[in-house]
Amino acid sequence: MKSKYICFELQPSNILVQNNLIVHSLNCNKTINTVCDPKCIILEKVQEIKYLGILIDYRFKWESHINYLNNMLRKFFYFFKDARYVFNKYYKRIIFLSLVQSIYSYGISLWGGASKYILTKLIVTINCIIKFLLNLPMNTNTELIYNEFNVNNFKFNYNLSVLVDVYKQKNLIPTLDHDHNTRYKQNINILVPNLNKVFGQRSILYKGLYLCRSLNINVKNFKDVKLFKKYIKQLNLSNL
Repeated sequence: MKSKYICFELQPSNILVQNNLIVHSLNCNKTINTVCDPKCIILEKVQEIKYLGILIDYRFKWESHINYLNNMLRKFFYFFKDARYVFNKYYKRIIFLSLVQSIYSYGISLWGGASKYILTKLIVTINCIIKFLLNLPMNTNTELIYNEFNVNNFKFNYNLSVLVDVYKQKNLIPTLDHDHNTRYKQNINILVPNLNKVFGQRSILYKGLYLCRSLNINVKNFKDVKLFKKYIKQLNLSNL
């Protein structure tokens, strides 16, 4: 059994300390024999761990996972080398959505709020793949290629995923309960927590509530997730 554990922290204070944990069995007599029973389980301390296909690091920087995705997507250039001359734009779009976008969109609401410096390499790779598929020069305007290809950019997909996740937890959203009207009560009646740290502002709940307030959306007014997704897809989520 290969079990590991990870200690989450904001500052790398004890990154070099390797404290493996031991889960002793009922028959272990280490206090007497100074040797553990063979059935005892050693939990290795690690700095990052893969869970449900997502690499989680101990500081929630997501750099390891984004590098992993970037390397995976770059392998498609070899596959698209011949495919871009065989298929028309309609099938190229299907290939992009099924192979590329489906990969980087998985769990995007969790890691998509990483710093711009870390995300840049992945976004550049995605843009280059589209230009490569469409046989366009690499200096082509990025906004134009997304409009021509009829696909959403990274920012749109991230904001869409965050809003959907917040909708699924709408019963846990704090609301403003008082008699007099305020700007927020008249708009969406949703309380957005005041977080000063960047780490907190990257959380799904904060980002989702911030988007709801910016777009004047009250998720509690929608009774079906399909109607909610249909509505927010019509909004400009690319520049928020």
